[in-house]
Amino acid sequence: MLKKLFFLFIISLISCSKSKTENKIQLETKPLQETIDNQKQKGETKALEDIKKGGYELFIPRDVSNDMDFLNFYEKYLKDVYNVNSVFDYCEPTPFLDAYYKTMEKEFYKNHDENIFYKIIPNVEKAYKIDIQNKIENNYFFSKVDKKPSFIGGNEKLKKYLKNNFSEINLKNKRIIVFLDFNKDGKIVKVRIRNDIDKRNKKIIESTFLNSPNWNPAIKNGKAVICRVAIPLRF
Repeated sequence: MLKKLFFLFIISLISCSKSKTENKIQLETKPLQETIDNQKQKGETKALEDIKKGGYELFIPRDVSNDMDFLNFYEKYLKDVYNVNSVFDYCEPTPFLDAYYKTMEKEFYKNHDENIFYKIIPNVEKAYKIDIQNKIENNYFFSKVDKKPSFIGGNEKLKKYLKNNFSEINLKNKRIIVFLDFNKDGKIVKVRIRNDIDKRNKKIIESTFLNSPNWNPAIKNGKAVICRVAIPLRF
């Protein structure tokens, strides 16, 4: 009988202890949940405020094109036409950020098709071609072209030309990068050397390229354009 009473007493103690622990966990969890809900509310409020002030902040699909120039124009088009700023993925989502971007999406798609970012691609491509044509006519300096400048006669002839003109260069085990600016005729109009070398060798390299025969010009959208290319040289 005593053993039975003792056993029941121990069970009641364990049950009481468990109950207190559960109550403590609930008390600690409640403020945490209230904090999360508060952050979500702030995120929603901030999103609505930002929409009124400067438009939408949305995650834009990156698979619309592999051409970075087109992607840059695509993002500009979204900003100009739809008041959308492109956003990259955030590293650590928080309740605030999660609510912020979900509210942005919810408000934007109230007035737009859910596939709009893909459906507008044909329109963006047309606008992009017009933009490129305007840049060509206004001598825009292209960093990326459809076809880079090439030495008339090919690489072997270029190597022979450089070898003949670099005979007095006294650099050893040196690798340098030379930036060449070409005009529409394929003429090199500016030479910049990235590496730090002495004035004498620098002058020989610059003179060799500036006095070289005209190259085949860079091509963009089927037309000759001005551009810059980088050429590595090893001595």
